[in-house]
Amino acid sequence: MKPPRGNNWIQTFTGKYHYPLDARPEELDIRDIIHGCSLENRYAGQTPLAVSVAQHQCHVFDTALALFGARMTQVLDLDLMRIVGYEALFHDAHEGMGFRDMPAPIKRLPEFEIYRKLSDGLQQVVWEFLGIDPTPESSDLVHEADMILLATEKRDLCSPSDYDWGPLPDPLPVTISPWSAKKSEREMFRRYKLLRSWGVYG
Repeated sequence: MKPPRGNNWIQTFTGKYHYPLDARPEELDIRDIIHGCSLENRYAGQTPLAVSVAQHQCHVFDTALALFGARMTQVLDLDLMRIVGYEALFHDAHEGMGFRDMPAPIKRLPEFEIYRKLSDGLQQVVWEFLGIDPTPESSDLVHEADMILLATEKRDLCSPSDYDWGPLPDPLPVTISPWSAKKSEREMFRRYKLLRSWGVYG
């Protein structure tokens, strides 16, 4: 049996077809997204032990929701909390579905504008699949959490170095350690199921 739209597809973990350049929400499977993220290394693999995109997203999820809770007003905005949770847990989902975790010094080059555009397009399809629409407020919280995790990963998961990474926020007060791919996948699923229990999103 041939896939429906030509040869520019990849086979997924669950045996389905996936068109990274022509993705459609109805063709995505949460198991493929999470599995792909659990096997995708951050930092071009230049860490003492593998650090997966899935683990990173789990920590960003925890941190973003902690930031949300700390800034919560008297009235809990459940809709915003769900969006923050989904956006944090899946903000790099495209990296598990064909667009690899490319180091920033390469990805931000003008020559890679088309790569950024295409990966952003796939990420938008993931948001449609999950049924969310990130807002400026949710994206600001997730970006802040993402930068806190960058500082934390630099401290805990990368080799010691005297070279400056540029301005970073304070890292988390707790130390993190690398997870196995299986644990990364399991923990990301656990948080996804928690999000599902909050309401209709996803």
